[in-house]
Amino acid sequence: MTFPIIEAHRGDSARAPENTLAAFRAAIAAGAPSIELDTHPAADGTLVVIHDATVDRTTGGTGAVSSLSLEALRRLDAGAIRGPEFAGEKIPLLAEVFELLAPTAVRLNIEIKASPPGRNVPAALMALLERFGKRREYVVSSFDLQALLQVRALAPDVALALIGNGPDILPAARQ
Repeated sequence: MTFPIIEAHRGDSARAPENTLAAFRAAIAAGAPSIELDTHPAADGTLVVIHDATVDRTTGGTGAVSSLSLEALRRLDAGAIRGPEFAGEKIPLLAEVFELLAPTAVRLNIEIKASPPGRNVPAALMALLERFGKRREYVVSSFDLQALLQVRALAPDVALALIGNGPDILPAARQ
């Protein structure tokens, strides 16, 4: 039997700044059964929730997420760009999102956006899934097949979703 997977993309990004705790709270309030988000590592490897590889579009800052310190990322305002009612909204840590969602029935689709050399994003993600007891409930997705294969090696029971276009993706997805 097939059924649609209904997800709030980057949280309720129609009502709040994308990939922020405000957007995730709005998605929960709207009754979304699942939320999709994107994660990148900060310079120290801490996983933060942001779509783009840079902070330029969604904050008042500039620079690559993976080259900025966690402290620098947390000083940025990810809400003011959407309006004064969201001023002060921070780029969330992935752990903060887990803290918000773990007590609820809302599922999570965590998209690994980048796993730069020297930063083991799959291992950091698996540590959080274990810490919050969501290893079998949440989905890990990515365009990066190697990142997904690393997750699979660490935890064969985690649900994976390879993102891609067209028939070229099917052989890789089966792998």
